[in-house]
Amino acid sequence: PLPDTIFDLRQGLVVDLSMESSTKSRNDIFAFAEETLTSIDLSDNDLEGTELDSRVLRYEQVQVLRWKRCGLTAANINLTSLEQLTVLDLEGNRLQQFQLELLPPLLQDLNLANNQLRELSSKDVSLERLVSID
Repeated sequence: PLPDTIFDLRQGLVVDLSMESSTKSRNDIFAFAEETLTSIDLSDNDLEGTELDSRVLRYEQVQVLRWKRCGLTAANINLTSLEQLTVLDLEGNRLQQFQLELLPPLLQDLNLANNQLRELSSKDVSLERLVSID
């Protein structure tokens, strides 16, 4: 599971905890203490066998979520309350099913490439601004 400390951040902050981020210390990010941010990138962290963490719902102003190649096996949380979310990138995980009805209506870019998807649920979905799905 993710440490609680990464969910206490300053407003407008872009959080990049991806393993590709070699320019900053991972400890620097834990010094912040506000609840809104614009971008979260947890790509390339070993979260093998876990689910998309529901604590991300605290950040109502988040616009970009990237959890690429983390070994996620489920993403069953309702993201509709993240009204500003425009990019959701879950590429390269181990998701077997995904529910489009759990996405916010303003989402523009959805990346589910290189997962193990067998079921894509889409009942009562209205994603009028979606321009890219992979």
